[in-house]
Amino acid sequence: MHNKADFGYPVRIIDTPGFGDSQLRDSEFFPMIREQLIDLIQQPLDQGGGIHCIFLVYKMTSSIDAIFTSLNIFHELIQPFTGVWENVVLVFTHAEPSTLHYHQQYKMKLKTKVSLQIKEKYQLTKALPMVFLSTQTYTCSYLKGLGECDCERGHRYHADCRRRLYEQVKIRSTRPFHLDDCEYPPSSLSPTMEMSTIQESSLME
Repeated sequence: MHNKADFGYPVRIIDTPGFGDSQLRDSEFFPMIREQLIDLIQQPLDQGGGIHCIFLVYKMTSSIDAIFTSLNIFHELIQPFTGVWENVVLVFTHAEPSTLHYHQQYKMKLKTKVSLQIKEKYQLTKALPMVFLSTQTYTCSYLKGLGECDCERGHRYHADCRRRLYEQVKIRSTRPFHLDDCEYPPSSLSPTMEMSTIQESSLME
């Protein structure tokens, strides 16, 4: 790779519990997530503050209702910091090349109709980027006894997935979301939230 030594940059990843926890622990998790969010956006940029990217991750088989349910919760979680949406990327996993033909129509629906619905529902200035990732090691068709070697095609697909994700991170690497003291009243910086609002939101879809 040309200039391989200069490719990429270090990142800090903060993993959070998913929305709609199966054990109904949202009331426990959300204040913690919000507190971390507020802490990051208040830290000085030269001390690692600000948020560059927020990945909202779904399986390729996630229903549209499930996607909107989690987006509703996320929308409530970030209030009133709606500028955070500029740093959000929707990531869909399990988009395997071997099953791509099964999901192609759904993928197109996500990128067109659903993307527009998200933009309008949350009053975004532009559509959220969507990245589709393979999460399995590619197995050659020849080794599976299904035909000729297609390793090159499989490896190219995986590389394209990683490249698209990298591009979205790189775009946001120079414009982190950061809170200026004058932007919001002190009351908006409270990590506590009305869980009734979140629970109502999660049941909207």
